[in-house]
Amino acid sequence: MARSVTWLNHDLEDEGIKTDEFLCQAIGDPGGLKVLELGAGTGWLTLWLASRGARITAVDISERSLDLLQQNAA
Repeated sequence: MARSVTWLNHDLEDEGIKTDEFLCQAIGDPGGLKVLELGAGTGWLTLWLASRGARITAVDISERSLDLLQQNAA
């Protein structure tokens, strides 16, 4: 079963919305999901999903960002 979500690219915290709560409401329990994250950057979303049991493939054009993502995951 594929699930997807789109949202406006703005800082949720500035709007008084907790990012964690928003993502849980938007996608439900990510445990067991297979996720391809394009433009992963330093991986805050990658790490959030992985910490909740999702299987992630993270892609980014910046090798430096992916290096930081790997460091953050360690």
